[in-house]
Amino acid sequence: MSCIALMTQKLGFLVGGSDRTATNTTKMLEEHNITVNYNHFPENIISYDAIVYTVAISEDNPEYAEAKRKGIPCFSRADFLGYLMTNYNNRIGISGMHGKSTVSSMISEIFLQAGKDPTIVLGAELPSINGCYKDGGKDWFVFEACEYKDSFLSFYPTMEVILNIELDHTDYFKDLDAVKTSFKKYLNISGNKTVVLNADDKNVTEVAETFAGEKIRFSLKDAHADFYADSIAYDNGHPSFDLYFKGINQGRIKLSALGEHNIANALAASAVAYECGIDFESLKRGLLAFKGAKRRMEKKGVLNGVCYYEDYAHHPTEIEATLSCAKAIGSGNVWCIFQSHTYSRTYELYDGFINSLRKADGVILLDIYAAREINSFGVSASALADDIGEKAIYLENFRSAAEYVSKNAKHGDLVIVMGAGDVYHVFDYLTLEQE
Repeated sequence: MSCIALMTQKLGFLVGGSDRTATNTTKMLEEHNITVNYNHFPENIISYDAIVYTVAISEDNPEYAEAKRKGIPCFSRADFLGYLMTNYNNRIGISGMHGKSTVSSMISEIFLQAGKDPTIVLGAELPSINGCYKDGGKDWFVFEACEYKDSFLSFYPTMEVILNIELDHTDYFKDLDAVKTSFKKYLNISGNKTVVLNADDKNVTEVAETFAGEKIRFSLKDAHADFYADSIAYDNGHPSFDLYFKGINQGRIKLSALGEHNIANALAASAVAYECGIDFESLKRGLLAFKGAKRRMEKKGVLNGVCYYEDYAHHPTEIEATLSCAKAIGSGNVWCIFQSHTYSRTYELYDGFINSLRKADGVILLDIYAAREINSFGVSASALADDIGEKAIYLENFRSAAEYVSKNAKHGDLVIVMGAGDVYHVFDYLTLEQE
């Protein structure tokens, strides 16, 4: 939403908006002379001719309801972003249940290193552009194509990337088949010319069978894929590998990002770069320059010899990948302070949360982040802790979690504060030192 606010202001319009709490993002918007109301009142919309809303709000939101009552035009974020992106010549949309922000950021870094001056719209902050939006030229538009409530069906990509497909957003998708149906529709949006596909994901492969255009495949397993990684090595969790394109070794790639999953992400970004005519050296520099997006295995500091990280993982697959990455960094225990995101996701993927969180040596569960939901499912963080077993404990607030891990984590251990809600407030009660 903040990206759209800045893009719309650039077009010459008066822009304002509402949020529940002040953040670094709202402060940045105010510094750009965009009005921010820290409430949702009907009178907030008096000065505006149109409303752009996120589908995360409900229809009884006071501002949305007032706009409908007055007949003020209302556009979803996806519809409005779809309209805005038609002003750009090449539109690269990155989709999938996991990794969208990371791959979008990797592609952005590569394009920046290649001097392409891309316009960038991300779902996470990228330090090199000081936020999640960069105002660039008209030739290249890099954006995340989110599947939630079929938002990505409102977009107009000229190139698509599909990273993975599995069940998520269970408050909207009733089952995996519903997810696949949406991706099939997205894959075949008119005007699309090229699709970059994860050949290691069986659901992506199945969905791609419905697409007749150009397909570029990347893989960690199939050496016959268009893009393939070989001779993989790790230096304290940082991967390096030989990049193969159509069976020919292009050279050695080193990543500043951590974990095996980021090799796959780098392959996806490499496929986009090559398809867009970017040379190997620019690709190599861009991937090395990418040190991670905010809240994606982001190192926050050290306390008493314990390293603290923050991660956005909120799906079992993401949790397992992040914990595996953490295990590869050091030799101490890995602690996870986790806040599950939405009751519906916790309920539908319950066993997955149990199995993935068991990968940690110690787990602290905080209350489920409700977001837009009420708990009609009967799930709770305390029950999840009980079902994980003796390595897990439920604590009722951020302070307690910070105090518990400060007392129990030992020198050489690693702590990940994890979740898509407001679990980052744990850091308010930790005095970390920067290395």
